[in-house]
Amino acid sequence: MAGSSVAVGVGTLLGVGPAIIVARWLAPAGYALIPLAHSGSGGIAVLCAAQFVF
Repeated sequence: MAGSSVAVGVGTLLGVGPAIIVARWLAPAGYALIPLAHSGSGGIAVLCAAQFVF
């Protein structure tokens, strides 16, 4: 839900084409956060951040 809320603002700010390009460049960053997640509440926060970025 947070991603869809941000998408409208980013699309308006950057335009549709550049927003798609930025999103495609950010997707690997979401994958890179997954191995950094450890057990506990900090790991859950990292996984949530990874899902938000992805």
